[in-house]
Amino acid sequence: ESRDNPFDAMRSWMSQIASQNLPALSTVQDPTRHQHENTACRATIIKLFKSIVALTPAPVLVVDGLDECTCWGVHEPASVPRFLQTVTQAIRSTGTRLMIVSRGEADIRSALQENDSKRLLEYQISREDVGPDTALYSKSIVGAKFPGATEDEIRIRDDVAKRMDERCDGQFLWLKIQ
Repeated sequence: ESRDNPFDAMRSWMSQIASQNLPALSTVQDPTRHQHENTACRATIIKLFKSIVALTPAPVLVVDGLDECTCWGVHEPASVPRFLQTVTQAIRSTGTRLMIVSRGEADIRSALQENDSKRLLEYQISREDVGPDTALYSKSIVGAKFPGATEDEIRIRDDVAKRMDERCDGQFLWLKIQ
């Protein structure tokens, strides 16, 4: 479910920062900021996030798997491009840096270029980065589903695992779903 909304990353960042920074913790705990909400709405989260990054000396925020978010529509309120725009605006006048670890999606690159922030770093995940790990994960999935001891069964299992690894395009989630 968390892959549906990239703004959930803000909640995680705020929690992590607040656990290390007393002024940030006080900001999050201030009941007057969100007294009429059981769960903070997106607007409240964004306001809190802006306050917290302003209070925190040079935090480094990391988001991994942004390319795996399911919400990409430009008109979607929780879309990845809108998320990137909101984050870059929030950190613009602070010492905050953002590192995005993902596969090279054109929409992510476009959003980063549009927001032209010098505090954004992107690491594009390549097949070489995750290939050995996806191969092992694929093999463990197939081995758990189809235990067998004969040579033919082992050969078939290895073939299925290899095909799954080739088709997953470096995505662990795709393997898990299979």
